[in-house]
Amino acid sequence: MEFKNINAAGISRGSVFYLYGNNKKTFNVFCNFVVEELRKKFSEVRVTFCSIAECVNILDGQCDLFDTGLSCFCIKNIEDNHQKKVEMLLNEKNSVFMLESGSYLKSKKITDHMAKSRALAVASFNNEPTLNSLVQMFFPDTPQTTRNEITKILANVDEELFSFFSKLSLLSPDVNLDDVQNCSSCRQSFLRDLAVVPLIRFLLQSVIKVKIMKQSGFNWQKSVNDGAIHHLLKAELLQKSGMEVSRGSVYQGLLPSL
Repeated sequence: MEFKNINAAGISRGSVFYLYGNNKKTFNVFCNFVVEELRKKFSEVRVTFCSIAECVNILDGQCDLFDTGLSCFCIKNIEDNHQKKVEMLLNEKNSVFMLESGSYLKSKKITDHMAKSRALAVASFNNEPTLNSLVQMFFPDTPQTTRNEITKILANVDEELFSFFSKLSLLSPDVNLDDVQNCSSCRQSFLRDLAVVPLIRFLLQSVIKVKIMKQSGFNWQKSVNDGAIHHLLKAELLQKSGMEVSRGSVYQGLLPSL
């Protein structure tokens, strides 16, 4: 399966996703996408990043038959010797699992196994088709020319995909070709040249438009963290008090944590 074939209809309790390939930048942003879709369907979604062994221990300890929440597990470095533990996950119908293959030489057998199982095996490689497919998953209604421009930027971006998608969504309420091109130039000039406090204030204005003024926005803007305004105000106070606030922490606090 490709990223572009994944949508809300295919994300539900009991889903198992297995990302394989040499592009390891897609995992965190994919986990966020799945979690946001689940939060539209369930009142409580708990997310845990852990190893396969830790996940099995957690599942063994779950015994609340009246729990109406949903547990999501994000697990990296799945290798051939984990097949028995992975089989346990495939039989678990009350949680959601997002798995990522380990090194190629140590995960060939498990990748083949997952492709033949009930899991959704998703190709994630360092190439243009993968990036284009990822963009289409996030922006299915965006014109192809715009998606191509986003893909072109992603192919040369030197930051986390999570951070880039966050910036893109905050720059404009609607995704169009001009906004994407502006995002690219902003990433290289405007946002880069802004000091931390002006950057925080710029992002604060964008968040206020969505959270307080209720202006329309697409998926990523709608998922802006309820505590984003508090996060930005606190970050500004910390920076002014002499504490160093990194740009990454500013962006990271805008969207719901995994």
